Amino acid sequence: MSTMRYSYWDILKAPRIALSGKNLLAQGRALLYGYVIYLILTYAALLIDGINWGYIWSNHYIFPFTNLDFQYWYSKLIWLVAIIQFGVWFYYGSLTVAKLAFEELKGNYFFPLKEAAREARTGLRILLVALIVPALLVVVLALLQAVYGLIALIPGVGEIIYAVSYGIPLFIWSLFVVFVAFGLATAFLTLPAIATINEKDSFGATFHIFNVIWTQPLRWVSLTAISLALAKVGTFVLGYFIIRSLQLTNFTAALFAGDKMRSIFATGYDMFTRRGAMLDFFCSLYPGSSIRFDWLTIAGFADADGSGYIAALIILGVLTLLALLIISYGLSIITCGQVIAFLLVRYHEDNEKLTEELVATEITPQSPPAEPPAEA
Repeated sequence: MSTMRYSYWDILKAPRIALSGKNLLAQGRALLYGYVIYLILTYAALLIDGINWGYIWSNHYIFPFTNLDFQYWYSKLIWLVAIIQFGVWFYYGSLTVAKLAFEELKGNYFFPLKEAAREARTGLRILLVALIVPALLVVVLALLQAVYGLIALIPGVGEIIYAVSYGIPLFIWSLFVVFVAFGLATAFLTLPAIATINEKDSFGATFHIFNVIWTQPLRWVSLTAISLALAKVGTFVLGYFIIRSLQLTNFTAALFAGDKMRSIFATGYDMFTRRGAMLDFFCSLYPGSSIRFDWLTIAGFADADGSGYIAALIILGVLTLLALLIISYGLSIITCGQVIAFLLVRYHEDNEKLTEELVATEITPQSPPAEPPAEA
C-alpha cells in the first residue's frame, strides 16, 4: 500500500527513508568504491608527474583534492578519469537509493538491496546518456555560434552582417543554449529519480528533465530547496552524534592507557583534520555551528611512531569511513527528496499517483482463464 499523501508533507519523509541501513549502505558503498579508485588514480597521476611519494603523502595523506598542480597532459588525463569514474559510482549509488526509496513509498519495505543494485546498473546507461546528450548539445551550439562570429572578419560588410543578426537569431540561439545548460544543471539532481521511476530510455529521461523545469518550476524548486535543507540538518545531527561518540571512546580509552593512546588518537586525527576540511560543510548547520572533528585533537601529542603510527593510520581509515557515512546520509536525503518531488510533479501535472497505480498493477492477481464448457 502506498505511503504517499501527494502533498508537500511527503517531502518530510526523505530523512527517515534515507536513514535506513539499505540506503546508507547503497550510497556509502558506491562512494567508497569510487573514492578508493580515485585515490589510486590520483596518486598514480602525481607519481607519473614526477612528484616524490613522501612529498605527496605529507601534503595530501589520503585526501588528494586540492593543490594538484600537474605539469603534463597525461597526468591531468589520469586525474580526469579518476573524477569521471567517481561520478559514475556516485550515480550508481544514487540510482540504487532512488529505487529503494520508490519501493518503500509504494509500501514495499522489504525490497532487496541486491535487486535495487541490479536495476541501478541498467538505469546507469540511461542516466549517463541523458546527461551526455544535453552536454554535447551545449558544446556544439556554442562552437557553432563561435564559428559564426568569424563572419565579422569579412572586410567592409562583416561587422554589419553580424550586428544585424545579433538579436535574431544569435540572441535566441544563446537563450536556447542557456536553457539547455540550465536543464543540464537540473539533471544532476533529478535524473536518478526520473531514470528510476518513469523512464526506460534515455530520450524519455531527457524529455522529463526539461518538462520538470518548464511545467512545474516553482514546485520542483521549492521541494528541492526543502530537501537540501533537510539534508543539511540531517548531516548536522548525525555528525553531532558521531563526534560525541568518538569523544566518549577516546576519553575512556585514555583513562588507563594514558599518553600512549592520546598520541595515537592525536596522530590519526591530525592527519584527518589537516586534509579533511571539506567535511566542515556537511557538519555545519549555519555559520559558527560547525561540529568539527578537530575538537578531538590533542595539542602536542601528534607524534606516534612505529606500531603506534600504524594504529593511527587505521584510525584515519575509520574516520574516513565515518565521514563517508555522514556524506552518504546527506546525499541519500537529497535523492529521496528528488524521488518524492518527481512523484508530486507528475501528480500535479497529469493527476497520476504513480505509486498506487504501479502497486495495483504489480500485486493484483490476474483472472484465471475461463474453463472450457463441459461436453454434453
